Amino acid sequence: MKKISILSVVLLLSCSQPKQFPEFSVHTIDHIGKNLGQTDLADIDRDGDLDWVTGEAPWSTTCRLWWWEYQGPDSWVRHEIGKADSDVGGDCADLNGDGWMDFWGGKVLFLNQKDGTFNRHEVGTIFSHDSQIGDIDGDGQPDGLANWDQYGLVWYSIPADPTEPWTEHMIMPVTGHKIHGGVAPQPFGDIDGDGNTDIVTGEAWYENLDGDGDIDICTKPWSTGDEHFYLQNLLIRPKK
Repeated sequence: MKKISILSVVLLLSCSQPKQFPEFSVHTIDHIGKNLGQTDLADIDRDGDLDWVTGEAPWSTTCRLWWWEYQGPDSWVRHEIGKADSDVGGDCADLNGDGWMDFWGGKVLFLNQKDGTFNRHEVGTIFSHDSQIGDIDGDGQPDGLANWDQYGLVWYSIPADPTEPWTEHMIMPVTGHKIHGGVAPQPFGDIDGDGNTDIVTGEAWYENLDGDGDIDICTKPWSTGDEHFYLQNLLIRPKK
């Protein structure tokens, strides 16, 4: 009882303290590029701190993608990754299991060569506004999620060799999910606490109701009546 009383006092005191809004200082990383997106923070060189990734959209004509090696708040070293093919979607993750951060954005996968350079691979994914990596089917391996308002919302199972074509699974075509953005940076989570991965966007959330690792759909059309729908995914996929 004594411990509970002391804890209660500590909690009351901590709750009574005014919360201070964090202060920020501005530091310039670089002056380069236009129509930039595909942004991410990741430890590209495995030195224990976060580096910066960003690239140009296709209408910039050059479509360059870079990463900046963090050396200090005002000291960043630019490295070119390669030619991008994405709107603004991009995400870093270790996709070949070698312990180094790779980058996927839109149609292109870049594999980290462990020396500051990347190899470019087209893997059959769509040009996208959002490209995010997460374990969608619950097998402990990374999958890809892509959104584009000219195509729809899809996810990809990634083969053991990620340079091989990725397998596309349609979650909702553009006729039912037409949204510009609203997916990145964190669309994954167990929203209903059932242990399955759900997907949240700016328009709807998609629930894995039956626990089979496939994404089922709960949705309500924006412009029609009061009906709500559950679409069970009956897809049977080969194991990776």
